[in-house]
Amino acid sequence: MFSWKNITIHLKDCNIKEAINLLEDLDVVSFNITEKKNHAEQDWFGELGDQETFHSDKYNLIILVKYSTKTDVIIKSIKKTLFLKYLPKYSESYFKNRDWLKYNQESFDKITISEKLRIITPWHSNKNFGGKTVIINPGAGFGTGKHPTTKLCLNWISENVKPGYSLLDYGSGSGILGITAWKFGSRLINCVDNDENSINNAKENNRLNNSKIDFFLNNHFKINNKYDIVMANILSNVLIEIEPILKMVSSSKLVLSGILDKDEKLIKQKYSWCNFKKTEKNDGWLMLFGIVK
Repeated sequence: MFSWKNITIHLKDCNIKEAINLLEDLDVVSFNITEKKNHAEQDWFGELGDQETFHSDKYNLIILVKYSTKTDVIIKSIKKTLFLKYLPKYSESYFKNRDWLKYNQESFDKITISEKLRIITPWHSNKNFGGKTVIINPGAGFGTGKHPTTKLCLNWISENVKPGYSLLDYGSGSGILGITAWKFGSRLINCVDNDENSINNAKENNRLNNSKIDFFLNNHFKINNKYDIVMANILSNVLIEIEPILKMVSSSKLVLSGILDKDEKLIKQKYSWCNFKKTEKNDGWLMLFGIVK
């Protein structure tokens, strides 16, 4: 028997955030705003595009209600509360009560990147694999190995990192790239992120893998070194913003990911000090590898 349902409501010509403010008195468990992008364009780690307006041209409203809630009554209430001249179209999805922690753990199976590398969680068995195993406890930090951009970077590390290389991961999330680099022999590894919860998650993963990596909040990171490898797996707009920093710390190899097809030319123009040698693609996302000129 179902216990809950999500109702996706298609509003017209309105600010979704303002609409939620007006709808707070409805018998609704929670509100959510999602972008109307295709799968490849969806931003990860909750970073939405035009956050100031949340206009209905680009965003949908999703409400969570009890399964017993009459959808037509809710929709009519929304029409009345928002003073709409039309009855909004909608779609529904249904689900049962779950132990959500157990469900999330079970849904995160081991991820095999290649014969050389796999990613597992602390609750999976660490047996029967001939390559390197990285343990990641999913938390606040982006990077479990599932996302195409992370897979591109992990595969690059498994093929290119050599013992003794120094590495900087800027926008490190869960620490997965730095930890993987450690497994393949890199030793001077610094990881930088702008979120304290992500840093704490990365430190936990560092402990789980017995790696020795230094983690910094970006406002505490001092540019004292240049690195053999600099990696940034992050959105294109952030790659543009941090370009001056990456230029100062790069001595040889640069790996940029989190780039959509449409942004490739712009990123290459911004990083004109790098000679890009290779472009890898996965599910609409790009990873660029280049050598500092």
